[in-house]
Amino acid sequence: MVGGILTAIGCFLAAFAAAAAITIVTAVRRSRHRRRLTAARTPGPPWGPPPTGPAPGQPGGPWK
Repeated sequence: MVGGILTAIGCFLAAFAAAAAITIVTAVRRSRHRRRLTAARTPGPPWGPPPTGPAPGQPGGPWK
């Protein structure tokens, strides 16, 4: 009888510890992800993004 009560208390404490750990890990991961998203939103260099596509005066692709 006492063993069952102690087992129940142990299971409750283990569940509480697991819930706390999940909450902490989730909060840390969200803050890191938010920081990464904020860093991605920073403006680029003042001269603009690198050019893409063919150079001016060049054909647009291998078959043109």
